[in-house]
Amino acid sequence: MASSRAEAPIRKAAVGLVALGTGLAAAYRLFAVSDRRKRNPPSRLTVERIALHVPELKELAEVIANSLRPVYRNVSTRVITCPRLTDESWSLPSPGISGSNAILDVGGEHHQVEAYANELSFGLEEVAVAAELRGWYFLGAGAAPRGCLGCNGELIPFDNLHSGTRNSQLATVERDEKGDERPGLCKYNSSTMGFLANVMSCEGKQGDVIEVKASVRTSSSACESFTECIRRGIASGYAHDEKCGPIGLGGVFKVVKGRVKVHVMADTAGRVFTDSSQVQEYLKMFTIGPDLTCATIMISKQPSGTTKKVRLEHTHLFNSACTEGGHYHGDVTPQEVEYVAYLVPTEELLLIDKRS
Repeated sequence: MASSRAEAPIRKAAVGLVALGTGLAAAYRLFAVSDRRKRNPPSRLTVERIALHVPELKELAEVIANSLRPVYRNVSTRVITCPRLTDESWSLPSPGISGSNAILDVGGEHHQVEAYANELSFGLEEVAVAAELRGWYFLGAGAAPRGCLGCNGELIPFDNLHSGTRNSQLATVERDEKGDERPGLCKYNSSTMGFLANVMSCEGKQGDVIEVKASVRTSSSACESFTECIRRGIASGYAHDEKCGPIGLGGVFKVVKGRVKVHVMADTAGRVFTDSSQVQEYLKMFTIGPDLTCATIMISKQPSGTTKKVRLEHTHLFNSACTEGGHYHGDVTPQEVEYVAYLVPTEELLLIDKRS
């Protein structure tokens, strides 16, 4: 137990070491952004672009409402100007989530069974340059870069490379004074991600968004996940249109009331997996909440014309006290749960990976 407690500050020190290089380079990075955007994509990354269907906002808001009404007692959706997300209640690094919106599927679970999985990482700036993005504000979910940190974990990136500001967090498995496992959290001052990430990129502007409010889950047989309920509803709502391609959605939401189930990947000690099922024993389950800040991406269905299996939903979160976080599964207090979300459709899906 003493050894486990001693590991926590070591892990946080490792995060600080990664942050040091990032901080020293921040001024140069901001000065050189326009020049770097003109460079050719780095040869180590491949980028595949897929156009997404972008419905009219009011229409999409009604489809979302219809998907939630059979599941939650109280549901409302409307199109509004995004509230200022840099305010204290959110404390995010950009005022909004609009402008050149795209979903980035970076790396993937297929890397878990490769010998170099523990060393594989992707830098957000490298990704932005390779994909020739206009929006350099990133939010979403990803794996921690074990090769850099010396531990596994869940990343919650809120990283604005336009301004050099961020409120990214890293959730890891820690032990309390009794030796019990808990979902620890620390600030993550780096733009480096591990072998997979699912993030939305945008310019961080305040634009029109879909506000979604839902509370009191009444259907015990329905999906417990707020985001998966929305994603499935969009897929169903546009299933009649054979010409309609995938619809992407990204943004943020709060778990205002209630508690949710999360997992955090425990440290694998550098183990090399030979089968994806072996990963499951390292996913530690916890219940946390309320007052949680969540970053999410959703895609209504698998795109055609690509061999990669695209992750259709990925949500990570952390609490307001910045002491707990993890990968969101769904609520465990249906009579109490209350959500407030701000979501935007995305124009593109970009599949980004290392070059073979």
